[in-house]
Amino acid sequence: MKNTFLTIITFLFIGLAPVFSQNWKRTFSYPDRDSWATSVMESYDHGILLLSNFLKNGSNLYTGWLIKTDVNGNKLWERYLGKYDEYQSPFKKAIETSDKGIALAGTWTKAPYSNSEDPLFLKLNVCGNLEWCQYFKTDNHMDFGTDIIQVPDGYVGLMIYYGFDYVTQRIALTKLDNDGNVQWVQIYHSDSAMNEESRNIMQRSDGKIMVTGYCSVLKPNSPYQQFRPLFITVDPSGNLIDYGILDVSDTLWSYGLGSKESLYGDFYTAGGVLITPPYAASSLPYLLKTNSSNNEILLSKILLDTTQIQYGGAISIKMLNDTLFVIAYQIQRKSPSNIYDNGILISDTLGNTKKIRALLSGQTNELVGAIESMALTQNQKILAASQEWQDNYIRTVLFKLNSDLEDDSIYTAPYTYDWACPDGVDTVLTIDPDCGVYVDIDELERLPDVSEIKVSPNPVSDMLTVSLPEYLVSRNAQRGMQASVYIRNYQKDARLEIYTINGTLQCIQPLTPGQREAQFNTGKLSAGIYFVRMIYQNRQVSTVKFVKE
Repeated sequence: MKNTFLTIITFLFIGLAPVFSQNWKRTFSYPDRDSWATSVMESYDHGILLLSNFLKNGSNLYTGWLIKTDVNGNKLWERYLGKYDEYQSPFKKAIETSDKGIALAGTWTKAPYSNSEDPLFLKLNVCGNLEWCQYFKTDNHMDFGTDIIQVPDGYVGLMIYYGFDYVTQRIALTKLDNDGNVQWVQIYHSDSAMNEESRNIMQRSDGKIMVTGYCSVLKPNSPYQQFRPLFITVDPSGNLIDYGILDVSDTLWSYGLGSKESLYGDFYTAGGVLITPPYAASSLPYLLKTNSSNNEILLSKILLDTTQIQYGGAISIKMLNDTLFVIAYQIQRKSPSNIYDNGILISDTLGNTKKIRALLSGQTNELVGAIESMALTQNQKILAASQEWQDNYIRTVLFKLNSDLEDDSIYTAPYTYDWACPDGVDTVLTIDPDCGVYVDIDELERLPDVSEIKVSPNPVSDMLTVSLPEYLVSRNAQRGMQASVYIRNYQKDARLEIYTINGTLQCIQPLTPGQREAQFNTGKLSAGIYFVRMIYQNRQVSTVKFVKE
């Protein structure tokens, strides 16, 4: 069944002022399954896109579940992202793309592709049908795609690796073009960091890509690892600019979970902090402000009353306007004990809490979940997605609030949903993708530091054949920071040049996308020694010597 140009009209008084809702809370349940929300956003047509995952009974198999609702939270259609009875395929992040499609980041264990969790990115078109997917093969350890953003010429995906070999090398970015083809993969780490965790990525106003997370460090005179906020900054080609580990003053440990850029180029990060005495709380929600280089702390402010909190943290952050932030938090109260609150607060840029509302409260953190995702609509309404124990199952729940943190209104004006899909949208569809594999990440680490070109025959009398590598590979280290770069489809920005032994240029041949072999007619060259150089983005990346007979 398909919804074709679906227009929802609520109540009979079309076009009149909204009727105030008594309780804007929506529950979504898959029959006899637990489910967890992970991402929420407003769609181009004023509907809502909600990403969740449900658990197969009696197993640990999670399946992605994408739900589209109208402006009032009534379900329009849904997608099951994988087959729950065959393999695991949970998804962490969904974004709406400029062509009104949906890009998602997650993981899967689909046979015969994988024998463990592998990072997976896929794109649905404007009608909610599969357009492309790409996964990254990693054997025998758990690895996840955790975030994705759209950039002017494609997408950047965030991946994290788990396993014994990745204690100090866990964070990676990949660049995908608009068709899902991998352009490059880059792995980042620092000699001074362990157990890195990446939480989200953003493209800054200066075009750089920034990863927010945290890592463990060993401090002088301390036998214990301590958490610190981590900011990784790279250029649009994935080249490492900075691997910033911040020491927040007067803290034993601290972490960052999400960042936003202000209009003035500063960055605000939500997270948690452990304060030394006299504060008694073990962990507190806090707001961190850093400069444009993320190497100077301009503000570190606890957001809630420390006398009332056992522990907690700020989970995500959005900018409501130039002076106010919307921040999701989770805390455990001191009294009554073992009560967890999960909610939303409004803070100014100085970290002063202006408004606060607990959306979910319960006796244990298993009965009520954190606000896993939050978004702002075009008219500055707040969407918040979480989970709650209901009727013996964990259910996905969605809230919609105004800027005063009150329940939003029920809208009576008609909207035409999914108008960009001319043939209508299937109301229920299972997406069981067959994906292209990029390469085994473990194999990438075994590749040589320099991608070699090869020539044959050598010596040569007439036609010289140059074999090109599948990837460009380079590794660099500076100030204890290390990065490994793997670039696919490099040929569009590369060329071959032939030089004499004295450095005189003889000929140039530009390369074309996907080209793996090039030929030169050397018949007119004088006998002697020559060099073939491969130039990528105006720098030499490989050279080989040959002899002309």
